[in-house]
Amino acid sequence: MGIWGSIADWVMIVVTSVTAYFLFKTLKSQKEVQETQNELLKIEQLRIREHFKPILQYSKYEDGMQLKEDGKIFISIQIVNTSENPALNIKPIYPDKFATAVSYKPNPFELIKDKEPMSLHFVVEHLSKKSVGYYHFGFAVEYDDIAGTRYKQGIFCRNYYQLGEEIMVFMPEVIPNKS
Repeated sequence: MGIWGSIADWVMIVVTSVTAYFLFKTLKSQKEVQETQNELLKIEQLRIREHFKPILQYSKYEDGMQLKEDGKIFISIQIVNTSENPALNIKPIYPDKFATAVSYKPNPFELIKDKEPMSLHFVVEHLSKKSVGYYHFGFAVEYDDIAGTRYKQGIFCRNYYQLGEEIMVFMPEVIPNKS
């Protein structure tokens, strides 16, 4: 036996090196497959969420209520669900300083297509004492879909001189689960 070892020692080193190389390649391939599966899972989760997401539409309507207080008007917003998927656990959020939410009728707990709409009522301050009807205010609505995804949708209503009345509806945001 010389300083360089026997042929058996060299064969063992070569076999171990080749095995380590293929083991590394296998683990790298498994990692790539797992990353691809995670991306496909995200796409499928998004597809399922979009399939079950309710689509809410907002419109102003006249319900005959009048205010006798100067500088304020009464505005009613109707919410209807235009998709086949119900909106559950509906909760309006009123953070705006220019409008006060009022209600004189109970609202439904869920919105189903072609069923009773939800009505939100506001007492809104005019932004200008010289021009009646010049106003803006915002609010949000939180709701669930039947798959348990929670959404928050912002709504901004305004009436500016020549622009006329407008209701801007923002895309619903998914509220992450607290679990």
